[in-house]
Amino acid sequence: MLLFRLVSAVVAHHLCDSPGEGLVMAGVAAAVEKIGLTPVLTSLMFGLSEESFRATERLDYNSVVGVGVGLNSPAPKQHWIYVSDWRVPFHRYAWISNYGEDLPPSKSALIAENTVPPSEKADDDALKHETVRWLAELGVIREEDVAVVVTWFHKYGYPIYTLSYSIDTQIIEEELKKTDIITFRRWGNWQYWNTDKIYEKSMNLHL
Repeated sequence: MLLFRLVSAVVAHHLCDSPGEGLVMAGVAAAVEKIGLTPVLTSLMFGLSEESFRATERLDYNSVVGVGVGLNSPAPKQHWIYVSDWRVPFHRYAWISNYGEDLPPSKSALIAENTVPPSEKADDDALKHETVRWLAELGVIREEDVAVVVTWFHKYGYPIYTLSYSIDTQIIEEELKKTDIITFRRWGNWQYWNTDKIYEKSMNLHL
């Protein structure tokens, strides 16, 4: 049920002592969803109406399969690079090793993000193969430098702006406010916000 994901980031405001602990609530949301307790738990915690639950069912999203590539070669001075070629399975890649100093200068790591419908079962082996092949074809890497390739699946990747999403989120947010819960962040507001936008919006958040 998407409603639990929608409010999980905001529950941290009421239950956690620091913003970082909001990640714990996201983990709880994923855990209870896997064992099928989400609808019951959500209704017990917030006492929301059937109208709100129907609104959550109309919300839509994409999932993301990340492909991580470890390389026996140094990284260029780049970070996030977007790829607009429809033939390429990933929409962007990032030299994630440039964000820290965990690897020696002769090694590097990047991730490539593949957007998929949540109902689609991704073929991990095929995605690994195609990601490495296209990274090599685009001149980003050399296949002989590849040391390891791994994948991971994020069910909730990006909110989709459906025709009714603004009305649906308004229904949910207004009902949650009656229980003194304010939704916030990408999944709390069902907005495609990055960190900079979240910081900007947080400055105008009235609690």
